[in-house]
Amino acid sequence: MKKLVIGILAHVDAGKTTLSEGLLYLCGGIRKIGRVDHGDAFLDTYELEKERGITIFSKQALLKTDDMEVSLLDTPGHVDFSAEMERTLQVLDYAILMINGMDGVQSHTMTLWRLLERYQIPDEVIQYIAMNIKTNIRELEGSLNKLIALYRIGGRKNFDVSLAADALKDMIAPDDSHKVTPELVLDVVSDHFNVSVSELKGSRRNARTAGARQIVMYLCRQMTDASLQSIGDLLGGRDHSTVNHGVDKIARDVEKDETLRNTIEIIQKICVSRAS
Repeated sequence: MKKLVIGILAHVDAGKTTLSEGLLYLCGGIRKIGRVDHGDAFLDTYELEKERGITIFSKQALLKTDDMEVSLLDTPGHVDFSAEMERTLQVLDYAILMINGMDGVQSHTMTLWRLLERYQIPDEVIQYIAMNIKTNIRELEGSLNKLIALYRIGGRKNFDVSLAADALKDMIAPDDSHKVTPELVLDVVSDHFNVSVSELKGSRRNARTAGARQIVMYLCRQMTDASLQSIGDLLGGRDHSTVNHGVDKIARDVEKDETLRNTIEIIQKICVSRAS
């Protein structure tokens, strides 16, 4: 099994811990995405970190796939704790240098870049992502998730710029000719919740299956031009009122359930990725 040590570096409040939480959630390491401002981030374990809303000590998280094990290091961004961050650089195989799209390049960002050069950490992929993904933290998170997924399941031997270019081509130059279809939504939700397509089309009403089925209904309405009746036909011949109820329920729940909202966003990104 291939093993990598990857560190996430950035200036303070750029979103390092948020990104780490997202990666852990996507890889099945945690069941709920925490938030720094809520004091429930999985990686911020010390009371002072929760109180101040910043990372003070570097933390390690383990991301496992079928053929790769990644030790992910979330480092402090505040300049007062830069010595703690610098200690981690000596053990990294790769580094992710994050830049908040709202703040732009900060002085601490340049310091981090110089440190990466000093320790001779490969930066081609980091630079490629930084130059091409310039919108926001969520977009950056999505690009990294997609890159890791392609490396994991695509049988690629090298984690390099060509892999990044292949993984991010639709994010860098979107092609409107690639459309998300109801069938694609159904397949992605099936994979995400580990519920078979036949179960989603069937009559089972346990909470997991029913919830996944309603997410299919909601995303088909959000991401495609399918009618309520055609969505019902896709899901085993359900009538339009059942589909409408499912869509409305998820729409209401998304407003108050952050975990569900994050799940919906992840599935949407996967749908867009697979449609390319």
